[in-house]
Amino acid sequence: MQFSILVLSVASLLATTAVNAFPVADPASATLTKELAKRDGPGVYYCNDPNFTTDCFWLDVSTNSNGWCVSLLGTPWYKLISSFGPDPGVTCSLFSGDNCEGSHLDELVYPGLAETYSNQWDNQAGSFKCHVNK
Repeated sequence: MQFSILVLSVASLLATTAVNAFPVADPASATLTKELAKRDGPGVYYCNDPNFTTDCFWLDVSTNSNGWCVSLLGTPWYKLISSFGPDPGVTCSLFSGDNCEGSHLDELVYPGLAETYSNQWDNQAGSFKCHVNK
């Protein structure tokens, strides 16, 4: 009896975890990388330093045709992005505020900005919004 209760408990825990096994990429839970790996679908790549160096993250936006806001609050990139590059077919806007509010830099397209300081956006982004061009 106790064994079956244990098995049911473990099975229910696994079932609950399986629902969230493949969430949309979340910058807050990202693993930092210095290497650009082969990616599926269109996305955006951003890094802490100019020329797409140091700690970087790629976010898949392939299911994002209308654009949704990505807040960087609580992530290693909050107000620390120094290079930002949408993939071909993706258009993005950077925002100074946390919820795609405040001053903004619109219409960023491939290859993006290797050095955001050239547009006075170095370490300014609190959020961004990207969409796949139709």
